This record gives sequence, C-alpha cells and structure tokens, in this order.
Amino acid sequence: MSDTVAILWPVLSSSLLSGLGAGWLTYLFTLRREREADWRKMKFEQYQEFTLAFSGIIEGRNGDSAVLAAALRRYADAYNSMQIIASPRVLEAMIALQSEISEKNANRDYDNEYQLVDRLFKAMRSDIHPKLAKADMKLLGVIGTPKSDPT
Repeated sequence: MSDTVAILWPVLSSSLLSGLGAGWLTYLFTLRREREADWRKMKFEQYQEFTLAFSGIIEGRNGDSAVLAAALRRYADAYNSMQIIASPRVLEAMIALQSEISEKNANRDYDNEYQLVDRLFKAMRSDIHPKLAKADMKLLGVIGTPKSDPT
C-alpha cells in the first residue's frame, strides 16, 4: 500500500499544481482582457467627447458668441483630458492639429487642416481598435467648415 501511495503522491500533487496553475493563468488572462476592454471603453468615451467638442466649435462659428465661448470651453476641457488617456500617436496628431487651427497660426492651410483631422481620427480609431486593417482606415473622411464665410 505504501508503494502505491509513494507512486500516486507525486502524480496527484503534480496534477493538482497543474490545475491550480492553469486556473491562475486563466484568471490572470481574463483579468487582463477585462482591464483592456475597460481601458478601450474609457478611451472611446473620451475620444467621443473630444470629437463632439471639436464639432461644437465648428457649429459655434455661426455667429453666436455665447455658443462659441461654451464650445471653446468644452473643447479645452476635452483637449486637456486627452493628455491623460490618449496614446502617443493620438497626442502627436492632436497637437499637430491644434497648432494648425490655432488663432496664432498666420499661415493656416485648410487643406492641411482636413488632413490633420483625418490623421487624428485615424489615430483614435486605431488606438481603440488596434487590429483594424489599414484598408479599413481609408474609408474615413472628415466634413469641416467651408473655406470662406458665405455671408
């Protein structure tokens, strides 16, 4: 009987350790996946707020100074919040766009502005969906303000 126990003990203990190890690894991988999903959700919400704030500035340019002031405050809050959550690629695209659309930029180029907005949106999409194919990114297009005021 003791020979049987001596043979079974290492087998049982290694099986038990293997089971515990597999369970622990499964738990860790699941936890990591859940955290990544939560992080992507948080990024999506922040990117959505930034996009809505940016669009609000365009809408606020229609002449109502109170609407424009509120839109600029919302945009500033969203822009500053992006510094916390955005990936380096998104931050680079966002800073390039901000430099282009700044009132301090005397050489503003609307064609370049559209390209920079497109680059920013693509960076945000690839940050949220890292496995997105590059071919899918070509489908993006941005609608902006007219180059000159029709009034």
